[in-house]
Amino acid sequence: MVSTKESILQTGRDLFNQHGTAKVSTNHIAETAGISPGNLYYHFKDKAHIIREIYKQMITEWEKAYDRVEDQNISFRTLQEFIEDNFELLWQYRFFYRETVALLNADRALSRRHTVISKGRFMRQKLLLQKTIQKDLLQFPEADIQLDDHFIGQSPGPQTQTACSTNRLVTSVHSHRLPLFSRRSGFFAYFIWIKSSLEE
Repeated sequence: MVSTKESILQTGRDLFNQHGTAKVSTNHIAETAGISPGNLYYHFKDKAHIIREIYKQMITEWEKAYDRVEDQNISFRTLQEFIEDNFELLWQYRFFYRETVALLNADRALSRRHTVISKGRFMRQKLLLQKTIQKDLLQFPEADIQLDDHFIGQSPGPQTQTACSTNRLVTSVHSHRLPLFSRRSGFFAYFIWIKSSLEE
């Protein structure tokens, strides 16, 4: 049975994904979850608190995806599963990647936490890339690493660049509602984008 707190978080995530965080109030979340506003405020003091808790859930799911691939011998199959896990999570929490810049600017505590987590994730991505290259699963000829503005954000700072490039990448894949591996270019673009971000 889903707890009231978990129901609030699930409802909030669904509404944020559908309508955006700006258009969703705590009253909307409470009404959709079938509880009173007072019950919601018993668990969360405001909408920002709900967003931070959803972010915590998202990071936990990301960690599981990385743990799974790191605990196995790297192969094309495990790599494929990892990429599929990543894009599934990007879709499940798409409101955050769609609104990353605005959400981080509005919440300094969330911004600081995201910065730390992003640095750690980039290091894990770098190690994973090194393994794929060592196993000859992926190759990166210099001529193929050139990226245009479709993947690299123009705003200053690694945090904003990550947000912009992730947003564009998610939009490019999910706007067509296609599985990642139905488009080979999407598969390579994801890893090339990571590699380019690490080298900057």
